[in-house]
Amino acid sequence: MKMTKALKVIEGEVLPRVGRPTKYTEEMPAKAIEFFSRAPFKYATNEEGELILKTNGQPIEVVEDFPIIEGLASHLGVVVATVYEWQKHHKEFSEAIKGCQDMQKNFIIQQGLHGRYDRTFAIFVAKNCTDMHDQKHIEHSGRISFTDMMEELEGG
Repeated sequence: MKMTKALKVIEGEVLPRVGRPTKYTEEMPAKAIEFFSRAPFKYATNEEGELILKTNGQPIEVVEDFPIIEGLASHLGVVVATVYEWQKHHKEFSEAIKGCQDMQKNFIIQQGLHGRYDRTFAIFVAKNCTDMHDQKHIEHSGRISFTDMMEELEGG
Protein backbone atom coordinates (compact mmCIF):
# COMPACT_ATOMS: atom_id res chain seq x y z
CA MET A 1 0.00 0.00 0.00
CA LYS A 2 1.52 3.31 -1.03
CA MET A 3 0.94 6.38 1.09
CA THR A 4 0.03 9.58 -0.64
CA LYS A 5 1.98 12.50 0.63
CA ALA A 6 0.06 15.13 2.53
CA LEU A 7 -0.17 18.29 0.52
CA LYS A 8 -0.24 21.83 1.76
CA VAL A 9 -2.17 24.54 -0.03
CA ILE A 10 -0.78 28.07 0.25
CA GLU A 11 -2.50 30.88 -1.63
CA GLY A 12 -4.04 28.41 -4.07
CA GLU A 13 -0.73 26.66 -4.81
CA VAL A 14 -0.38 22.99 -3.87
CA LEU A 15 2.98 22.24 -2.28
CA PRO A 16 4.36 18.77 -1.51
CA ARG A 17 5.03 17.82 2.10
CA VAL A 18 8.57 18.59 3.21
CA GLY A 19 10.73 16.72 5.67
CA ARG A 20 12.84 13.64 5.89
CA PRO A 21 11.68 10.81 3.61
CA THR A 22 10.26 7.78 5.39
CA LYS A 23 12.41 4.72 5.96
CA TYR A 24 9.32 2.56 5.53
CA THR A 25 9.55 -0.05 2.78
CA GLU A 26 7.30 -2.93 1.76
CA GLU A 27 9.74 -5.28 3.54
CA MET A 28 9.04 -3.79 6.99
CA PRO A 29 6.14 -6.14 7.88
CA ALA A 30 8.32 -9.18 7.09
CA LYS A 31 11.24 -7.71 9.03
CA ALA A 32 8.99 -7.18 12.07
CA ILE A 33 7.73 -10.77 11.94
CA GLU A 34 11.28 -12.07 11.53
CA PHE A 35 12.43 -10.06 14.57
CA PHE A 36 9.67 -11.50 16.79
CA SER A 37 9.96 -15.05 15.38
CA ARG A 38 12.59 -16.23 17.79
CA ALA A 39 12.55 -19.35 19.85
CA PRO A 40 12.17 -18.73 23.60
CA PHE A 41 15.58 -20.36 24.17
CA LYS A 42 18.57 -21.78 22.37
CA TYR A 43 21.05 -24.45 23.37
CA ALA A 44 24.46 -23.43 24.67
CA THR A 45 27.36 -24.41 22.41
CA ASN A 46 31.12 -24.26 22.71
CA GLU A 47 33.49 -22.57 20.23
CA GLU A 48 33.34 -25.62 17.95
CA GLY A 49 29.54 -25.44 17.84
CA GLU A 50 29.04 -28.55 20.00
CA LEU A 51 26.26 -28.65 22.57
CA ILE A 52 27.27 -28.02 26.16
CA LEU A 53 25.63 -30.64 28.36
CA LYS A 54 24.60 -30.64 32.01
CA THR A 55 25.86 -33.40 34.29
CA ASN A 56 22.64 -35.33 33.56
CA GLY A 57 23.41 -35.28 29.83
CA GLN A 58 20.74 -32.72 28.92
CA PRO A 59 21.75 -29.69 26.84
CA ILE A 60 21.97 -26.33 28.62
CA GLU A 61 19.19 -23.97 27.58
CA VAL A 62 19.98 -20.27 27.26
CA VAL A 63 17.01 -17.89 27.47
CA GLU A 64 16.65 -15.60 24.46
CA ASP A 65 15.93 -11.89 24.88
CA PHE A 66 12.23 -11.11 25.12
CA PRO A 67 11.25 -9.38 21.84
CA ILE A 68 9.79 -5.91 22.42
CA ILE A 69 8.74 -3.01 20.22
CA GLU A 70 11.72 -0.95 21.40
CA GLY A 71 14.05 -3.70 20.16
CA LEU A 72 12.20 -3.85 16.85
CA ALA A 73 12.56 -0.09 16.42
CA SER A 74 16.30 -0.32 17.04
CA HIS A 75 16.55 -3.29 14.64
CA LEU A 76 14.77 -1.25 11.94
CA GLY A 77 16.90 1.86 12.60
CA VAL A 78 14.02 4.07 13.77
CA VAL A 79 12.56 5.33 17.04
CA VAL A 80 9.55 3.71 18.72
CA ALA A 81 7.27 6.60 17.76
CA THR A 82 7.99 5.83 14.09
CA VAL A 83 6.92 2.21 14.55
CA TYR A 84 3.62 3.42 16.02
CA GLU A 85 3.16 5.91 13.15
CA TRP A 86 3.77 3.16 10.62
CA GLN A 87 1.10 1.08 12.35
CA LYS A 88 -1.39 3.92 11.85
CA HIS A 89 -0.59 4.49 8.18
CA HIS A 90 0.33 1.06 6.79
CA LYS A 91 -2.28 -1.66 7.12
CA GLU A 92 0.16 -4.48 6.30
CA PHE A 93 2.56 -3.28 8.98
CA SER A 94 -0.26 -2.93 11.51
CA GLU A 95 -1.36 -6.52 10.85
CA ALA A 96 2.24 -7.72 11.17
CA ILE A 97 2.60 -5.98 14.55
CA LYS A 98 -0.63 -7.65 15.75
CA GLY A 99 0.89 -10.99 14.80
CA CYS A 100 4.10 -10.01 16.58
CA GLN A 101 2.13 -9.25 19.74
CA ASP A 102 0.63 -12.75 19.56
CA MET A 103 4.14 -14.21 19.22
CA GLN A 104 5.25 -12.06 22.14
CA LYS A 105 2.43 -13.42 24.28
CA ASN A 106 3.31 -17.01 23.33
CA PHE A 107 6.97 -16.30 24.14
CA ILE A 108 6.20 -15.10 27.67
CA ILE A 109 3.79 -17.98 28.30
CA GLN A 110 6.34 -20.58 27.16
CA GLN A 111 9.14 -19.05 29.22
CA GLY A 112 6.88 -18.87 32.27
CA LEU A 113 5.61 -22.44 31.89
CA HIS A 114 9.18 -23.74 31.73
CA GLY A 115 10.21 -21.71 34.80
CA ARG A 116 12.73 -19.63 32.89
CA TYR A 117 11.43 -16.35 34.32
CA ASP A 118 10.95 -15.20 37.86
CA ARG A 119 7.20 -15.33 38.57
CA THR A 120 6.89 -11.65 39.53
CA PHE A 121 8.83 -10.59 36.45
CA ALA A 122 6.72 -12.80 34.18
CA ILE A 123 3.50 -11.31 35.56
CA PHE A 124 4.84 -7.76 35.15
CA VAL A 125 5.90 -8.37 31.54
CA ALA A 126 2.65 -10.16 30.68
CA LYS A 127 0.55 -7.27 31.97
CA ASN A 128 2.68 -4.48 30.52
CA CYS A 129 3.88 -5.87 27.19
CA THR A 130 0.85 -7.92 26.13
CA ASP A 131 -2.91 -7.65 26.37
CA MET A 132 -3.01 -10.08 29.32
CA HIS A 133 -4.52 -8.98 32.62
CA ASP A 134 -5.95 -10.42 35.81
CA GLN A 135 -9.45 -11.76 35.48
CA LYS A 136 -12.02 -10.15 37.71
CA HIS A 137 -14.98 -12.19 38.81
CA ILE A 138 -17.94 -10.22 40.04
CA GLU A 139 -20.76 -12.03 41.76
CA HIS A 140 -24.13 -10.49 42.24
CA SER A 141 -26.38 -12.36 44.58
CA GLY A 142 -29.07 -9.76 45.19
CA ARG A 143 -31.92 -8.36 43.19
CA ILE A 144 -32.38 -4.72 42.24
CA SER A 145 -35.65 -3.47 40.91
CA PHE A 146 -36.33 -0.17 39.23
CA THR A 147 -39.16 0.55 41.68
CA ASP A 148 -36.90 0.00 44.72
CA MET A 149 -34.24 2.33 43.24
CA MET A 150 -36.81 5.06 42.54
CA GLU A 151 -38.22 4.83 46.06
CA GLU A 152 -34.71 5.07 47.51
CA LEU A 153 -33.87 8.09 45.35
CA GLU A 154 -37.10 9.82 46.34
CA GLY A 155 -36.23 9.32 50.01
CA GLY A 156 -38.85 6.64 50.61
